[in-house]
Amino acid sequence: MLGSILDEVTMMVDKLMVIPPVIWKTGPVEEASLLPHTRAYLRTLAQLNPGYSVHYFSDRAARHFLDENFAHAPQILRAYDALIPGAFRADLFRYCLLWLRGGVYGDLKQRYLVPLDAIVDRRKDELVTVRDEEHGGVQGIQVSFIAAAPGLPVFWTAICRVVQNVERREYGASFLAVTGPALFLQALDCHPEQQYKQDLRQSGPHVIVLDVLTEGRSRPSKAVIHTKSLVETSIDSGSYAILWKEHAIFRTSSELLEETCQNAAGFKITMGPWIERRHTYELIGVASFVVVATLVLHRLVAT
Repeated sequence: MLGSILDEVTMMVDKLMVIPPVIWKTGPVEEASLLPHTRAYLRTLAQLNPGYSVHYFSDRAARHFLDENFAHAPQILRAYDALIPGAFRADLFRYCLLWLRGGVYGDLKQRYLVPLDAIVDRRKDELVTVRDEEHGGVQGIQVSFIAAAPGLPVFWTAICRVVQNVERREYGASFLAVTGPALFLQALDCHPEQQYKQDLRQSGPHVIVLDVLTEGRSRPSKAVIHTKSLVETSIDSGSYAILWKEHAIFRTSSELLEETCQNAAGFKITMGPWIERRHTYELIGVASFVVVATLVLHRLVAT
């Protein structure tokens, strides 16, 4: 009896730390304007993944989310507005969304070939990433699919780096370094304490595969996500690479970049309440465990 009660309490505490059961999607237009097959797939995602909810953000809704939830860090919204490529804006938005809410983010064109529970263990995993293919010698984390618990510092570091790149008009060595895979790998390198699972990898331009080790031996990789399965004409894929090459990824209006980006420490102080809220949840979970365990032990002693 004691063991089962303690197991239930442990599960309760664990649930405060896991990846929330929500699937995030984003695109440039309102959901009603998406192609019919895309809307249909969004409706079936929750059915294919019991326990998950599915939420879609248009560019307009994403901007409203940043304006509403990051009012104390206006540099973020200015950076979002200053970025011309939609893919770059989506990168910044997903970092903000996952930092604040957590969950599973996947690009709109992706189709999952297996249930998400086959690749994301929400009760144990804190961060699930995809190893990207090298592009011209540039390594990175494929940010088209990320699952994360809320409040992970790596996302705040990524946010700060994007904002600083916008402030400085920094193009970097590759179009992947401004907001995307190369930048996120650098952010992850800044947090060696961050545990993450990376048995997913990009294999070719359209497939993410799952590499599995069984008793120390690797099994054949299994395709789990098709990254370009859904054709959505509202998304202009690849234009960001052209804009980067032409040095045309930032808007020129000085009003968008009138203030200097604060460093990561400054942001952390400004946004402290959200970080403290997550720590409070963790303390509540631990306190609940202690209270229940004490009551159980007291009952056993009394009998």
